Amino acid sequence: MDRGGDAREGGRDGAPRRGRILLDALRNAYGHTAVPPYAVRARAGAPVATPISCAELEEPDMTSARFTLRNLEHRLATVPDPRHGVRRSARASSAAVRRLALLQDRALQGRG
Repeated sequence: MDRGGDAREGGRDGAPRRGRILLDALRNAYGHTAVPPYAVRARAGAPVATPISCAELEEPDMTSARFTLRNLEHRLATVPDPRHGVRRSARASSAAVRRLALLQDRALQGRG
């Protein structure tokens, strides 16, 4: 991975990033929403952040602790990955980054 100065860097402490995006690989705690698929959560029982289908989301017994290191292998062998095919609709983030930069510039100039 290129560790040079680019759009991925910026301070975690809220320091100005000047158009750069913070990618925080350590967001793996209670209440954090940016968790990569199949990340082991920092909780008792080693729950794993597992992609689920919309139908599974509606199941009454669905909790964030349902899939663990102990049962994930069975799930992966028996249930298709709900993310299958998602790359077909993926889009580059460059246009969104440009739009955010424009909005930030306007806000800093008081034209919000």
